[in-house]
Amino acid sequence: LYGAGCLASEIRENGLGETVLAIAKKTPIIKDIIEKELAKVKSKAEEMALTSKEVLEYKVNSELPSKGVSREVLMKDLTKWEEIERSKYSRGQTSGTVYHGDRSLADFAGDVMKMFCLANPLHPSTFPFVQKMEAEVVAMTLKIFQGTSKDHCGLTTSGGTESILMAMKAYREKGYAKGIRRPEIVACVTVHAAFDKAADYFGMKLVHVPFDRRTYQADISAIKNAVTRSTVVIVCSAPCYAQGIIDPVEEVASFIEENDLDVGLHVDCCLGGFLAPFVRIMDERKGLPKFDFSVKQVTSISADTHKYGYSPKGTSVLMYASRELRRMQYFTAPRWTGGIYATPSAAGSRPGAVIAATWAVMMHMGLEGYMDASREIMQTADTIKKGIGGIEGLEVM
Repeated sequence: LYGAGCLASEIRENGLGETVLAIAKKTPIIKDIIEKELAKVKSKAEEMALTSKEVLEYKVNSELPSKGVSREVLMKDLTKWEEIERSKYSRGQTSGTVYHGDRSLADFAGDVMKMFCLANPLHPSTFPFVQKMEAEVVAMTLKIFQGTSKDHCGLTTSGGTESILMAMKAYREKGYAKGIRRPEIVACVTVHAAFDKAADYFGMKLVHVPFDRRTYQADISAIKNAVTRSTVVIVCSAPCYAQGIIDPVEEVASFIEENDLDVGLHVDCCLGGFLAPFVRIMDERKGLPKFDFSVKQVTSISADTHKYGYSPKGTSVLMYASRELRRMQYFTAPRWTGGIYATPSAAGSRPGAVIAATWAVMMHMGLEGYMDASREIMQTADTIKKGIGGIEGLEVM
């Protein structure tokens, strides 16, 4: 009877399909198959790391040289390696890796990084101007996303994954404060895999819902059915990584408001965060739906500056509609023997160089620069779309 009760409880919490799958994974035969396949994947990943044809032509340095190598010799190799890697994306045949082809802008960002290569925002009294630049990067990004009230706030992170992790950590803490044992995230199967990582890291449950087969947007009916008392946040993409589709943020917001739900609404704009807002205000793109803080129920947004913001890797901005929610992602260790230790995100020390370069690139681009770049990108997309339409057997989904 006890076993049956536990099984019933598990089905209620996780659903029949997930419970059956979990049980199957624990059986010796299935467990052995899964472990073998995972081992193959890991082995393949390790092989790929050092089996590039160009890399194999060079000596592998598995230990420190007994005597330091001269700068001239090192720069010779580094210059060659950079040229090889740059040739891979400079031909315009790489998607989702490098987002700006202007060499002069990259050189400018590199010059700024060199100036601040020792800066660490963990020590704001020593590096006050890095702190100033970070605050201004956040403020400028908030303005782009209509975060204009005194409550809107944010911080920079190392990239989209950390922004997503930190946001989900904040919602988890909010769930814990409400007495929820295992807080749940509701998101479409098209969301970034970093949400799976967040659920795995923080002991949360990620409830995946299907997408509409016609529009490729998250299925709003499925979202409504997936929300439970344990749900702490619903996630929408603007756009999602694989399909480039903006989920129905306004419809999800209306659902939250109409049912007076104490549930967060996170919008992941990591991919198109510095493209979609500018496209939306172009005259010819007025039909683009709302996805920012102008939608009242949106409680957090993640947007990568190192993609269409054209800053160096890796920088991202995580924004919140309230300071209380942002505080829930912080970590503090007040009893450490070295004194009070507190960090706003996952990292302790952070590279002030990329913050400074991000600030410099954003100031240099300005609103006009981002608008011009966004217009060119959309014109290119239209050209590709038209070309696909002219090829028999192909269609734009």
